[in-house]
Amino acid sequence: MAMLHLPIIVAIILLFTAMASPVTASDNSTTPTAYEMLEKYEFPRGILPEGVTGYVLRPDGSFEVYLSRECNLHAAKMQVHYSSRIAGNVQNRSIHGLEGVKVKMLFAWIGIDQVDRNDDQIYFHAGILSKLFPVDKFASSPQCN
Repeated sequence: MAMLHLPIIVAIILLFTAMASPVTASDNSTTPTAYEMLEKYEFPRGILPEGVTGYVLRPDGSFEVYLSRECNLHAAKMQVHYSSRIAGNVQNRSIHGLEGVKVKMLFAWIGIDQVDRNDDQIYFHAGILSKLFPVDKFASSPQCN
């Protein structure tokens, strides 16, 4: 009886593996880039730095984005650090549970845990702190230092 279910189990495993497989920069050109996926969720591409090598986007909205290396940059008069792996959950105009992005405030690095878009403003949340910026400040992806 268990042998009858084996083909179904294998098919389910293959389906889930295919759904969660990473997309790399060298994949088929019809596959959207991580930057294009941001735009589909109504975020500007400039909230991710240049250098994305691939990403995983699951049906539930959870994602992982991979950079070729860690990235430090200055944006909006602030120091920002991106890990080589950024993860979270995306919905239209909202990213929550964000991991891998920090901003330096005074002498401490604080993780940005949520990003929301409201009309032409983007809100970055770091714990109880939040800061808003015009969307057009993120029209293009910044370069890492």
